[in-house]
Amino acid sequence: MVSYIIHSEVDFEKTPGLLVGIIDPDSSYIFPYGVMEKGGKEPIPLDAIFEVGSITKVFTSSLLSLLVGEQQLSLDSPLSSFSLEGFQNPKWDGDDLTIKSLATHCSGLPKLPQNFGSKEKDASNPYAFYTRDDLFSFLNNYHPETEKPSYRYSHIGYALLGEIITQSTRTPYADLLNERLLEPIGLDDTRFSLSELQKERLCKGYSIIGQEKTPWDAQVFNSAVGLKSSMNDLLRFIALFLEDSPSELSESLLTTCAPQTTTSISKVSMGLGWHIFQPKKKFYDVVAHSGVTSGHRAYIGFVRETHTAVIILANSEAVMNAAGNIILQSINKNWRK
Repeated sequence: MVSYIIHSEVDFEKTPGLLVGIIDPDSSYIFPYGVMEKGGKEPIPLDAIFEVGSITKVFTSSLLSLLVGEQQLSLDSPLSSFSLEGFQNPKWDGDDLTIKSLATHCSGLPKLPQNFGSKEKDASNPYAFYTRDDLFSFLNNYHPETEKPSYRYSHIGYALLGEIITQSTRTPYADLLNERLLEPIGLDDTRFSLSELQKERLCKGYSIIGQEKTPWDAQVFNSAVGLKSSMNDLLRFIALFLEDSPSELSESLLTTCAPQTTTSISKVSMGLGWHIFQPKKKFYDVVAHSGVTSGHRAYIGFVRETHTAVIILANSEAVMNAAGNIILQSINKNWRK
């Protein structure tokens, strides 16, 4: 079933290789397809590493959930209550912009800052030269919406969350993520910067027209789009959301899946970082997120009530989320492996 769907949905001339990870009530599985690099013969290994792009946001929201549970942060805290170094915009003194509004994409902030393009020196690695100073230069001259902000997907919001987490804990965001989330779970391949050995397992990425792309260096946007990971790490991470008897950590992570606000998309609401999809027919909600970089695509979708999940990692922009959605639906209809 998985092979049929993948070969129906994926053009392997554009996408050299991908991994499909599945969790069902019995076990977890990894299905490899294709090769590590275009024109190569090496089959894609099960421990290959990929850029996961915006799936980074669910790791940031997961870390946020731990800090909220420990009362180090509050979802209702306004942005104006944080003295972020370099942030000096008096027009942001209202209470509408809160931690929750940043985490649910309801801050009104745009996806990217207006001065982003002027710093983009490498189209394959667009974030590499955009600094924290550049971001706060934009924010200090930004005029927030006068009306109450509604859903607007924003990388900026998650960059700000990373800055707030750093200030509130007095610990660099990447270090805190490793200490509080990645290392306790055993996610050794989920990192912003890879070791030399890990770089050997990083798949080369390709654009939708087949051009080889540079791995991203996300700088101030690390907390929004910067992580790289492996299938085994992501399966281990998502398994925490599916535990029948949730641990203290799982209980905290599950708070990110609770609907917090509606969106402009029909039958889609927002949790903290996660999108929550309500199927057309009567069925349980699907919790999902996708990630895109210049050369990789990633998808995670799961249904907690049926203990099922699908993860797809691909070394090309050409793979769509449709394959992940179709496989997840099939698993929930008495799938055959």
